[in-house]
Amino acid sequence: MADPIFIHIRELDLRNNKKSILRINQAAIPIEKITCIVGENGSGKTSLLNAIAGLDKTAKACIDLPKLSTCMVHNQSTVLKMSVKENLTLLKDVDKTITPDFVDQVLIKFQLMQFSKSPAPLLSTGEKQRLALARAYLLDAQLILLDEPTSSLDSNSRDLIESFIVEMTKEGTRFLIVSHDMNQVQRLSEHIVFLEKNELRLITSTHQHFNNTEKTEG
Repeated sequence: MADPIFIHIRELDLRNNKKSILRINQAAIPIEKITCIVGENGSGKTSLLNAIAGLDKTAKACIDLPKLSTCMVHNQSTVLKMSVKENLTLLKDVDKTITPDFVDQVLIKFQLMQFSKSPAPLLSTGEKQRLALARAYLLDAQLILLDEPTSSLDSNSRDLIESFIVEMTKEGTRFLIVSHDMNQVQRLSEHIVFLEKNELRLITSTHQHFNNTEKTEG
């Protein structure tokens, strides 16, 4: 089991037209293998993920990320208007060590080889998510931020995405995932970050949370 590292957050204050979106005075989010951010709709889950990724330029905060190569995968992954394989091959412009053989290996790994010559925009939602994970894998991302990676997917597509996430953690990749699916959270994560009413409620181990829930319901 990997030692936990932390994302440290201080004085996070996200607002939209003076309305509070999310406020966190201080937090240390543990990243061991998989940590999930949960909360009701509108509680600030995606806003927190975007702030951590540095995508919200209006965010006022001090966020200290661990020294890991990081990649963000959105809920609706953007693909370029070219073939599936070209979407991956293009990454050689970012990392010169990426070889054609490695691209083929990644296509096989994420079960995309049969679509390699197909236009990427024509892929299903689940297939686009697999392509997004393949891009992150090809770039050797050590920490991947996922925003609702399996929302709107059927059970088979969801299970496939989850299997890739688990497999990648076994290879050393760490994940911070926004999820509304508490069954998924229980299946995958080691830690949970709870947001409630646009504030951080608590950070706890997944095992402890569900153990306490079962005792309460019992």
